[in-house]
Amino acid sequence: KYPHIAPWELCYATEENIQVMIEKRIEAGNLDPYFGARSCYHNTTFWKKYLETTFAKHSISKTHLKLALSIVAQKSPADWDWAVDFTFKNFDSMWQS
Repeated sequence: KYPHIAPWELCYATEENIQVMIEKRIEAGNLDPYFGARSCYHNTTFWKKYLETTFAKHSISKTHLKLALSIVAQKSPADWDWAVDFTFKNFDSMWQS
């Protein structure tokens, strides 16, 4: 019903837009809005590489990604917790400021 949220969508998103995008995916039963396969969440190397390449390639700012992750954390089931927590803890080391 709804495709995954593409990384470049976040480049132009406002807080309200991100909220709506994520809510639509959750309503449609797609609980993996834009981070890929849930089975990869606990693979630290994969997760870091995914964030570095996909998000950095599309010039998504730290602010946008942190906002999106915080909304996901509020809206989605418990198995998002590890991914969100890992990302916040490792954010600055993943991006060259």
